[in-house]
Amino acid sequence: MASSKMSGSGGGPLSQVDIDSNRLLRGGGVDGEDDSQIEQHLAFVESSGAKRAHYRRSLMVRAGMIVLPLLVVAGAIVGVSIAMTGDGDAPAPAPSGSATTTAATLIPPPANLESTCSVLMAGNGNDTSVAADADDAALLACRELCEPAECCHFPSSFSLSCLLGNEESCMTYHASCQVIEDFGSGKATPMEPAGGELPPAPTYLSDICSPASLLTIDGFGECQAECDRATCCWEGGCPELKDACAPYASCLHLGATDHIHEDVAPHLTSSCADLSTLEGRTSCRTACQTALCCFDTESGSCPHTDDDFCTQYEVCDSLESSTEVVATKEEIAEACAQDLNTFTHVSLCEVECERGACCFTEEGCSNTEIDCTGTYEPCAFLYGETAPLTDDDAAAVDDDDDTLVVVTDDDTTVMDDDGVVEPPVVDVHVMKQQVDDTCSGYKTREEAEATDCKVICDPGLCCYDGTECPHTTSFSCRPYDACEILHGLMDDEDAIKSEVDGACIGADPTEVDTNWEHPCHKICEPAECCFDEAIPCEGTIADQCKLYIACTVLFDPNKATGEEEGGGTEGSSTEDVDIVGFTKEKVVETCLGNDGACRDICSAARCCFMSDEACKPGITCSAFEECTKYFGGDAIVGEAGPTELEIVEPMAGAADERPPLEDMEFISTPHDPYGN
Repeated sequence: MASSKMSGSGGGPLSQVDIDSNRLLRGGGVDGEDDSQIEQHLAFVESSGAKRAHYRRSLMVRAGMIVLPLLVVAGAIVGVSIAMTGDGDAPAPAPSGSATTTAATLIPPPANLESTCSVLMAGNGNDTSVAADADDAALLACRELCEPAECCHFPSSFSLSCLLGNEESCMTYHASCQVIEDFGSGKATPMEPAGGELPPAPTYLSDICSPASLLTIDGFGECQAECDRATCCWEGGCPELKDACAPYASCLHLGATDHIHEDVAPHLTSSCADLSTLEGRTSCRTACQTALCCFDTESGSCPHTDDDFCTQYEVCDSLESSTEVVATKEEIAEACAQDLNTFTHVSLCEVECERGACCFTEEGCSNTEIDCTGTYEPCAFLYGETAPLTDDDAAAVDDDDDTLVVVTDDDTTVMDDDGVVEPPVVDVHVMKQQVDDTCSGYKTREEAEATDCKVICDPGLCCYDGTECPHTTSFSCRPYDACEILHGLMDDEDAIKSEVDGACIGADPTEVDTNWEHPCHKICEPAECCFDEAIPCEGTIADQCKLYIACTVLFDPNKATGEEEGGGTEGSSTEDVDIVGFTKEKVVETCLGNDGACRDICSAARCCFMSDEACKPGITCSAFEECTKYFGGDAIVGEAGPTELEIVEPMAGAADERPPLEDMEFISTPHDPYGN
C-alpha cells in the first residue's frame, strides 16, 4: 500500500542494492547503465515514501511489459499445439478484477499466495526483511498473483475500487503482497508491537474508518489513532500476527485515502468532464470527495500532507468554478432528496443550495433574482427550517443563545444566531460529543431539564422510555448515553435491577436473539459497555453495571438464570457440545463464518478461561486461542483446571476505570444494536 501514513517513507541514503535492483527491473544489466543516472533518478523520488513505492511499482510493471508479452506468445504457441493434437482442455478465462478495469471486482486470494510471495522474504517468511537474492521469476510470480488486488488501494468512491465490502480479502492480499513494495530495498524489519501482541481491534473500527467517517477531520483522526496501534500490519513487521491483524481490515480505507496512482487523474478527468448538469456534478463530486479538502483554502485542516496526492486530484478544483452554473429548482430538489445519510450527497446538496443560502438568514438576499420561495425551498432542512425565513422568523431568533441544536427528523444541524454553522450531522461520534458536551456536569434531573440538554436528548427518548426507535442507519442510541440523567436512572437502583430482571430473566433465548424489539434489548442498551471491553463506560452507568447482570441473556442464552455468581452452565445446551480432542485447526475451521457454532464450542471451553473451573480430560486449551475474542481478550488459564492465576485484566484504556464485575461472566461479544 503506497501510503504516506501507513506504509512508511523508506527514507535514508540510497544503497547499491537500490541502484542495482532498480536497474535490473528496468531491463538493464547490473553494469549496463550509469550509476549516477540511476542514483539521480531514485533520489528524485526518495523525498516521498508514497511516490517511491509508486515508482517501484511502475518499474515492476515495465519489467512485466517485457516479460509478459513473451509469456503470452509462448502460451499461444502451446495453445496452437494442443489444438492441433486434440489434447488438453480449453484454457480458463483470465481472472478479472485488476486495477485497470472499471468493473472493480476482486477475485478471492489464491491458495498459493502466501507461499509464492514468502520466498521474496529472508529466512522462512516470518522475517520481513526482503531477500536481496530473490530472483525476477519469484518477483513476477508474486506480482501476478497480487495484481488483481490493486483495486483494494483506491478510495471506495472510485469505480476502480473494490475495497468496500471486500476488506477481509484485501487484508489477506496485503499481508503477502506488501513485500513487493520493498523488494530489493534491503529494508529493515519494522518493530513488532510491544510484548509481541496486538491489542484487539475495537468493535467500532469499521464505523470510524468508514469512507464517510474519513471525510471528516475528527473521523480521520479517530481512525488513524486506532490503526496506528497496528502499524506493523501495514509495514509487514508481524506476519506471524496476521490473524490479529485481520480485524484491523477497515484500516485499509485509511490507506486508500492516500493512494497515489497513475490511473487516478484519467479517472477524474472522465468523471468531471461535464459540470453543466447535476448528473455530471454528482459524478465529479463523488470521485473527488476524498481530496476536496485539498482545495479548501479556508479550513486549513486537510489531513493529506503529501503534495503529490493533492496534485493528482487537481482536476477536482474545477468544482469550485462550477458554482457559476445556476441550478434549477428540479436539480436542487433532486440533489437534496437523495440519501442524505452520506456525506457526499449532503455536500452536493449544500453546493447546489449555496447560492440561495441568503434565503435563510436574517438579512435576506440582496440579489432580487434569487427565488427563495420557489427554487431554494428544498434547501430549508439544511438550515434547520421547514421553509425560507420570513422577516417575522428572523426577528424570532434568540440573540442570547449562542448555540442551539435544532433537530429535524433524523438529522441534526448546529445553529447560531447568524445562521448555519455546520451541515447536518449524521456521524454518531460527532453527535455523541455534542450530547456529552451539552449534558455532562449536571447532578440532578432538574438541572439538566433547565438547559439545552433536554432539547438535544429528545430524539433519543425512545432509548429510555420503551417506545420503538427509528429503524434507520442514521439513528443510534449510542450518542444519547449522557441523556440518562433526564430519565431518572440514578434515582432507584433497586428499581433498575427489578426492571432488568423482569425483562430478561426467563426470557426465551431464541426470541431474544431474533427479536430486536424485545424489552430485554431495549432496557439493556444503555449498559452495553458493561459487556464490551471496547466501549468505555461513561457517566453513572460505570457504577451500575452490577444492576444489569440479567442482560447476559443477550450474550449467552445459557446464563439467563438470574444467578449473579456461579450461575453455571450445568444442564445447558453447551454441555452437549463435545470438544474433547479439538485441535486448533478444528476450532478455526468451526469458527470460520459461523459465529453461532463458534460461540457454542467456545462456551463449552470456558473452563480454559476461568480459573475456578476444571476442564474435562482430553480438552486441549491451547487449541481454543480463537475463543479469546469472546472472553474480553483474557488469556488462556491452562490445561490443569483451577489454578491460582487470575483472569488477565482487559487492555489498558478508559475501560479500565469501570468497577470490577465479579458477578458477571463475559461469554461473547455483545450484539451490537448500533451496527458498529
